Amino acid sequence: MRSRNKFISFLVLFFLVFGFASAQGPVFRLRLFDTDYSHYLQLMWNEASAAIYTLNFLVNGGSRSFMLYGNLTVESASLINQDLTTDAALVQFAKLGIGTATIPHGGVGLAKFAIDGTASSSAGPHIQTTVDTDDYPVLQFLSYAHDNMNISFDSYYDGAWKSSDAGSSFQITKQSDVLDIKYDDAAAGEAITWNSGIILNTSGGVGIGTATIPHGGVGVAKFAIEGTYASSAGPHVQFTTAEDDYPLLQILNHFHDEVYINFDAYYDYTSWKSSDAGSNFSIQKIADTLRLQYDSGIAQGDVIIWNDGIVLSTAGIVSMPAVYAHDMTADTYRNLLINDSGELGYDSSPAPRPSEMWSYILSLEARIEQLENMVESLAFHPGKYSIYDDLTPTWESTILPMPLTIKKGEIK
Repeated sequence: MRSRNKFISFLVLFFLVFGFASAQGPVFRLRLFDTDYSHYLQLMWNEASAAIYTLNFLVNGGSRSFMLYGNLTVESASLINQDLTTDAALVQFAKLGIGTATIPHGGVGLAKFAIDGTASSSAGPHIQTTVDTDDYPVLQFLSYAHDNMNISFDSYYDGAWKSSDAGSSFQITKQSDVLDIKYDDAAAGEAITWNSGIILNTSGGVGIGTATIPHGGVGVAKFAIEGTYASSAGPHVQFTTAEDDYPLLQILNHFHDEVYINFDAYYDYTSWKSSDAGSNFSIQKIADTLRLQYDSGIAQGDVIIWNDGIVLSTAGIVSMPAVYAHDMTADTYRNLLINDSGELGYDSSPAPRPSEMWSYILSLEARIEQLENMVESLAFHPGKYSIYDDLTPTWESTILPMPLTIKKGEIK
């Protein structure tokens, strides 16, 4: 019995040392059998004259467990503790490549970590990260092809764009020679329809809501905004400071023939409101006229009732309201008119206004000073003015001394 055991030990040692002959040279194997000879764990050391030394673990016959008792140690550094709960040391690589042996791939660029994959394919060099709460990607790097790559936040591509979060999905994409920050919201796993948020083109142009700068190629612009027609989602802009939330300046682009630049005033698509109790002004292009409007004494956030200050028509007629009728006593007013020839008159269609409106009537001296070099005379007779009546010039001629100041109930 002892002799037989020695012989078996000799054979095991022989094959461990010298291995089995093969066409590629000696092959050394150590097999640990399971229930029969077809189920085994094989440890093989393969040494060929021109090959890299390889240590293989082969498990044959279905699922098997490889049990490690003690620490996993590589080059005297313990990488994993025997209980597998903590790393005893960090795994360190000088460089790491996936799909490429050259880092960076082809020696182009700089990299410590390089991934190479198939262009325009699901087998491309893509990366995504998840957390243990669900399977939806938190972050996905989709490197699809040149001029088509995406960094997606709470969103992903699996043949179609989908959401990972019901609250919001965002994406930074470089496609069609523009950089685009996109957005949408949909339930997790549901399809996304991306909306362009902020776009940068190769000319340095910036677009909000439009990838073409200017939109449609009409006009010239380095900064273009596209929004919804006649909507609070339109291409509006407003400016505030840290002092409060009330706009200092609002540019409201409602639609064609309704465009507003508001100073210490704003529109919130419910009503016009004040940003400053002292004064509010607005330049408006509305109903085919250009209007300078005003109000004052309105607390922040309270409703404004605009008053016409100066109105310019497409006929070149300038209208300035709140000029008294010729009797200087009635509680009526007439619009002061200056036509495109510099002629001065007033509208013959009086309308009632409260008496307190006269507090807004200011000196006309500054308004007609610009006419001194154009108007040689103004008609004047007791009880009547030079009248530009019914928008048709009918002038009488006597000299009226300059300057002319009109106040309630008097002429100077």
